[in-house]
Amino acid sequence: MGLPRMLVPLWRVQYWLARGDMGRVSAWIEETLPVFDDPHPMANIHLPFLKVTLARALLAVGQVDTADRILAQLRADPRCVRQTDLCLYLFILQALVYQARGDIPAALEQLELALSTGEKEGYIRIFVDEGPAVAGLLLRLVDQLRQRDPAPLSPSPAYLQRLLDAFGVQADLPPAPIPAPDGLFVEPLTEREQEILQLLAAGLSNDEIAERLVIARSTLKTHLKNIYGKLDAHSRLEAVARAKELSLL
Repeated sequence: MGLPRMLVPLWRVQYWLARGDMGRVSAWIEETLPVFDDPHPMANIHLPFLKVTLARALLAVGQVDTADRILAQLRADPRCVRQTDLCLYLFILQALVYQARGDIPAALEQLELALSTGEKEGYIRIFVDEGPAVAGLLLRLVDQLRQRDPAPLSPSPAYLQRLLDAFGVQADLPPAPIPAPDGLFVEPLTEREQEILQLLAAGLSNDEIAERLVIARSTLKTHLKNIYGKLDAHSRLEAVARAKELSLL
């Protein structure tokens, strides 16, 4: 099976999904799954985007476990760390996997990671294209963010408003963040980020932290990037030192 032939109909799969033509989507899934054993040299170039479309299609037909397996393969691809769009697809689709399993807290955590990553480059359409399911999660996340004290810096109220407008839905936004006493904005860490920070302070390596928390290394790297950004740090040592200054440790 030649991979280039498989790539041509990706836009058609999106069309079938939009129309709810699950018969054709299911047939495409059955034809496409074997491509992962294809040694064609083009596979290394295009496979991540094929996996994104395949995971999306699998979710649409209710094959949640298989979609999760495809996303696990995608997480192991180093391009997901380097390419923002792939990273966003991974977070969003993983959120939908958790939602399908009824694990809403995990789904909201993945969506928040996606929003914090997407805001840096102003991504909007990539969220909207995933449809009403993401809109529903966004509304739940906005409600959760509104109850946090202090209010988070990212995702910002302005970015959330742009997303809500794009989805055509309304919600009360979180308040604007308040400057810290030293004049700097200090965004609160999520529960997961606090866990990671504590393990950093304990001297655990990235591999040890990922194993301890049962998360992919790519997900850990995203958490670390967000921690460093929030603490205005450029290394593990700086992050731990800054956290101690702020009484976070």
